[in-house]
Amino acid sequence: LSVFPSQTFILNVDTAAVLKNIPLDEKLKPYIADKLVWKVSGSYIDKKTLAIMDMVVTNQWKRPIYFSTTLSGEDYVGLRSYLQLEGLAYRLIPAVIPGASQGWINADIMYDNMMNKYHWRNMNDSTIFYDENYKRFPANARHQFANLAQQLLLEGDTVKASKVIDRCFEVLPDAAIPYDYYSPDYISLLYKTGKEDEADAMASLLGNRAEELIIYYKATGHSSSSNDIRMQLVVLDGLYNEYREVGQMDKANKYYQLLQKYYR
Repeated sequence: LSVFPSQTFILNVDTAAVLKNIPLDEKLKPYIADKLVWKVSGSYIDKKTLAIMDMVVTNQWKRPIYFSTTLSGEDYVGLRSYLQLEGLAYRLIPAVIPGASQGWINADIMYDNMMNKYHWRNMNDSTIFYDENYKRFPANARHQFANLAQQLLLEGDTVKASKVIDRCFEVLPDAAIPYDYYSPDYISLLYKTGKEDEADAMASLLGNRAEELIIYYKATGHSSSSNDIRMQLVVLDGLYNEYREVGQMDKANKYYQLLQKYYR
């Protein structure tokens, strides 16, 4: 491992070990790099970051190294461009893929994990109470389902993308865990998979709920409500942008007007 000014690191990669120990798609093999180059932000390196880098250096690609999708940005220690999304975790792979500054999605592996291997226990049981802190985990799962569906659409597989969306709504229904600030992402996905009526019904639910909550939070007058209001504005902004993406400008403008009304 070489260290340069501005906390830039270069690690030479044993490509033979990578090809031997990491199961790779054939299409990924041409992008395997002989070195990792990354930069850690900030003016110092804490013990946590040092521990992660020590694992990367000493592991020598003998065992897989994964990063959770629930981490904050700095916890990827500058390695985000080398991470392959496989579900609810990223796998570190020494590949340099053009345009993948935030990593890339392996749709085949992720589809199998999200659809077949993961167990979504009790997430669809409306009799169970999940507090606000715990709800961040299903919100992340919904976000990853959406990422997978989007990737499948990019690859031209509308059938699988539709199945992914259905699976998300099956295991993480609104009745058990209310839709969150990631949920507007599904509006354009539903349109692109031919489920326009379902998209409109979901948007109506999200929009009405956001407006009701903004009115309620404003009425309480507590300073702690300001962040809750911002989250609902994020939902309205998401609905506006999602409809705009699929060319439904009349519907997009409806949520734009609501956004402007309460943003002011």
